[in-house]
Amino acid sequence: MKRIRVMVVDDNPQFASAAAQFLARNDFEVLANAHSGGEALARADSEQPDLMLIDISMPGLNGLAVASLIKARADPPRIVMMTLD
Repeated sequence: MKRIRVMVVDDNPQFASAAAQFLARNDFEVLANAHSGGEALARADSEQPDLMLIDISMPGLNGLAVASLIKARADPPRIVMMTLD
């Protein structure tokens, strides 16, 4: 069975690490953590995730802008938006 390839995008490194550990323990393949919108866009190109967990509230390029740019690409990954606010 193919594992779902996930990227976690959150400007809080502790939360991103905890989320990645939780996902890895539950049969997801965690490809990368990104801590900014710009990093998420660049890493999505190189990593090609099936799913991106994206924080809505990030400084600079926020999660909603990242999701919009990712969804405009050919064959985009699924996106789940999250926030701790």
